[in-house]
Amino acid sequence: MPFKPLHPCAQPGCPALTNKRYCPKHQHEVDAYYNKNLRDPAERQRYGAEWRRIQANNLWFQIYQAVRENNAADYSGKTPHDDVMERILNSQ
Repeated sequence: MPFKPLHPCAQPGCPALTNKRYCPKHQHEVDAYYNKNLRDPAERQRYGAEWRRIQANNLWFQIYQAVRENNAADYSGKTPHDDVMERILNSQ
């Protein structure tokens, strides 16, 4: 199936052709304006340092579970933060 023809960027005076509304340069500017001025401040606060910490812990726990399920070695640790986890990850 053929692609749609490219059209000019929606930013006045920009000659760049794109298959979206804005070219990548102006899309970045539009996104920054939206995030700063139009997005709900409570929404911005939701994804702060605590959210990143929780996501990192979730990822670490998923890695721990995968290693635990796929490895036949006995575990003496009880949490993903034990030294046993580090030793198993480094041995593979």
